[in-house]
Amino acid sequence: MTNLSGIGNLSNIARFARINFNNALFNLSGLGSLATIGPLLEIQSNSSLSNLSGLNSLTSISGVLRVYNNPALISLSGLDALNTVGGNAEITYNYDLTSLAGLNGVASIGGAFLLENNITLANLAGLGSLVSIGGNFSIVGNTALSSVAGLAALSNVAGTLTISGNNGLVNLTGLGNLSTVNGLNINYNQGLLDFNGLSSLTTVNGSVQILGNDNLVNFTGLGTLATVTGGIDIYANASLTNCTGLSSLNSVGGVLRFYSNISLSSLNGIGPVTSVGGLTLQLNSILTDLSALSTLTSIGGGILNIISNNALSDISGLENINSATISNLFITNQPLLSICEIPNICDYLDNSANPATIYGNAIGCASRAEVETACLLILPIELLDFKAKKISNHISKLSWNTASESNNRGFEVQHSKDGTDWQPLGFVPGHGTPPPLSTMIFTIKTPPLAQTTTACGKWTLMGIPVFPKSFRLS
Repeated sequence: MTNLSGIGNLSNIARFARINFNNALFNLSGLGSLATIGPLLEIQSNSSLSNLSGLNSLTSISGVLRVYNNPALISLSGLDALNTVGGNAEITYNYDLTSLAGLNGVASIGGAFLLENNITLANLAGLGSLVSIGGNFSIVGNTALSSVAGLAALSNVAGTLTISGNNGLVNLTGLGNLSTVNGLNINYNQGLLDFNGLSSLTTVNGSVQILGNDNLVNFTGLGTLATVTGGIDIYANASLTNCTGLSSLNSVGGVLRFYSNISLSSLNGIGPVTSVGGLTLQLNSILTDLSALSTLTSIGGGILNIISNNALSDISGLENINSATISNLFITNQPLLSICEIPNICDYLDNSANPATIYGNAIGCASRAEVETACLLILPIELLDFKAKKISNHISKLSWNTASESNNRGFEVQHSKDGTDWQPLGFVPGHGTPPPLSTMIFTIKTPPLAQTTTACGKWTLMGIPVFPKSFRLS
């Protein structure tokens, strides 16, 4: 079949319209009166079809528009009157398609929009009227695509936004009207340098995956993103050095995972993240600094995984996670990691029923038993000073200041004449978890010193390793 002449009076197709496997068909002349189509318009595998001229009166498709595997198709001109697609729009595997001209009037797509594997498509000009997509929006495998600037009017994507395998794409300029999506996948775009273009995105009601973008250095452009209700998976981005650009991120409902980012040295730029549904830091070979996670207080009953980060020597930065929010703990295969005894990890390990897998780290953190032993040597206070003052022959005053206390019941004061044998003298209540800078005073009315004209008393706050300190009370 070379043309569609003979059906020029057809104005409506209530059911399916399929134009498939017509190798001699060059255009769609003969359909000039067709205004509406029902559940499906499918134009597939017409090897000589170069445009869609002939559909110039078509205004509405109540269901699916599918344009698939038409190897000579250059543009969609001919669909210029179309303003509504009620179902999915699928423009896929048209290898010579260079332009979406013809879709200029389409304002809404009721279902998903698949724009996939059109390998010569360089831009999205032609989608300038598109405001709303009712399902997922997939821009995948368009290897010549260098810009998404044609999407400037798009303000609503009801499903997941996926931008994947578009190796010519360097940024996302053109998506500036999107404030919310229900999932975000940015994967294998080898030319992508940053996220400029997503400057209005505040919420992802779903998960975020950022995977295999080899030239991505940081997250500049995502500065307004505050909430992700699902997880965030940042995986195998070879040039990623830090998290600059995620400065507004506060809450992650699922697991926050950094996996196999070989240039990632710190998480600086992220936050202030306060809650996640689990945390995994794994196979980030030069990661040394976790301090950007110091605002994190809850992992929501999830698992804490710190695995195979070869340069990591301590886990400072995780100390504010409430141990009660950890359901399982893995700290394994970090050859330089020797300091694991931060207070919340100690609290977690103090309950023998709490599961923990700890091995393959440096001495001090090579096993659960080693960490538990190290935990016995730390205190829940920061001591600023400790002073002793003689008031009279029979009265002495001890005073000390703390910079901070964490769940501190109090201080037992002991005395020794020889620094070996200690006797308790009294107890000074602590302040629990007070504001900074607390002062404690203890008065001794009858010091148990030897009755000589000169004596040396040694005083200690029990368990604080910088004492005993000697004071001459003559």
